[in-house]
Amino acid sequence: MPMDGLVIAALVPELQQELAGARIQKIYQPVEHQFLLGLYRGKRRWLVLSLEPTHPFLCLLEEVSSDNPPSPPAFCMLLRKY
Repeated sequence: MPMDGLVIAALVPELQQELAGARIQKIYQPVEHQFLLGLYRGKRRWLVLSLEPTHPFLCLLEEVSSDNPPSPPAFCMLLRKY
């Protein structure tokens, strides 16, 4: 199933309820098309964004156990900067 405007519109209210006012503390890119955003609003949560062309997904987790590369890719560093 593609992640189009209809799917994103259905996700927005749920994510607003969970993440409104949260601050991004950490950003990781463990693989080429996946990002982990460490968000904090009272407790830490992880927003996992997968931008795989064939199977995109978005999920919210309490904990992640992912090995990160020793040096982050350039786009990940750009996200951390801003």
